[in-house]
Amino acid sequence: MRNVYDNNGAIMPYAIDRSSAARSSADPTEQTVRRVGIFRAAGPLFSEPFVMAHARHFLRYQPRMLLRRRLGPLDLPHWALSDHDFLRVRDIAFAFGLHPRLTFGGLDDLSLIHAHFGPDGLWAMKLARSIGVPLIVTIHGMDGTISFDALASSRVWSFRQYAKKFARLVDGTQLFLCVSDFIRGQMISRGVPPEKLRTHYIGIDVDRFHPAATPVEVPYVLAIARLERIKGVDLALRAFHKGAEKWPHLEFWIIGDGSERAALESLSRELGIGHRVRFLGVVPNDAIIPVLQGARALLHCPRTGPDGWREGFGLVLTEAQACGVCVVGTRTGGTAEAVEHGASGFLCDEEDVGGLASAMELVFADPDRARAMGMCGRERVLRLFSVAKQACKLEGIYDDVRDQAISQQLSARQ
Repeated sequence: MRNVYDNNGAIMPYAIDRSSAARSSADPTEQTVRRVGIFRAAGPLFSEPFVMAHARHFLRYQPRMLLRRRLGPLDLPHWALSDHDFLRVRDIAFAFGLHPRLTFGGLDDLSLIHAHFGPDGLWAMKLARSIGVPLIVTIHGMDGTISFDALASSRVWSFRQYAKKFARLVDGTQLFLCVSDFIRGQMISRGVPPEKLRTHYIGIDVDRFHPAATPVEVPYVLAIARLERIKGVDLALRAFHKGAEKWPHLEFWIIGDGSERAALESLSRELGIGHRVRFLGVVPNDAIIPVLQGARALLHCPRTGPDGWREGFGLVLTEAQACGVCVVGTRTGGTAEAVEHGASGFLCDEEDVGGLASAMELVFADPDRARAMGMCGRERVLRLFSVAKQACKLEGIYDDVRDQAISQQLSARQ
């Protein structure tokens, strides 16, 4: 048995050997514990708190993170190849096809494996096959929208492999979870059988993301995004500029970083609003919440990328609504599923700076309406996107996939 360790090298409580559980008669429930391996090639990543969000709220499954490379501390049971392979010998062997059981640990007693992002699904498929358990892969955005031609010519090796081996991944995956109906439609257009696809939204911790107790002194609107052209922060700046004279005390705060930061700072100065725009850079996830709570509105204006990229869902949209903040943004990809236009926010066509400015005017001209829309957004998040509810649904999906796999195995033996 390969044990599962915490960050200090101690064995985690979930690391129970299947054979030892079978030998134990003192606690019969121990034999029926269901464990799911959650695979990510590298993690945890600052930008991906959603990978572990549902696992922390499981009631019937015990999660175990499976990583090739651990980038920092984890508060969930885990097994990382990098923790046991300082010379990267086993990692290279795993990458070049050596049987996973000879290189990877943490696979004992798993009921299934759940990978995030299509490229990682290829690695996870090796692990699932090696121990004979079903594989689930969540498709988030780029892996469901960027064209295969763009993926095949990418500088990222795993993207090229994803394009090359996509059909193999489809054959080896029992179920693809899509973060929106939009992404599900994209996967159908890529030839994935509809019965292998199910929409499952990423949930929000509504106890952490909640309305502010007291209003902030300095009024501001907020954008939270990677500072890349596809995220459309330039559109938000231009829309803010159009109404800047009407809102002389309003500031625009921007959280995030990226290759477009210098260009965006220059644009704000060119528009004459540089003194009212704050580029806050990367902010820790916990520190983002009070900033989000204090915003008068969230501006989120993604556009279609030249490679076909579109926003898969827009998790920041549901986070803002959970905080009672009205949303103004663009209608692209799955954003229309995250925001109810006219009820919890306003969505405009891509590149429609005038429409975005007009929507902002509606929000700021009537504060009572803006607050009502914010509360409508929170009620919608509580109803549809609570992490507890989505975690419960995910466990039900695990049950379905596991039961289907068992049924198929029994049929094959007959």
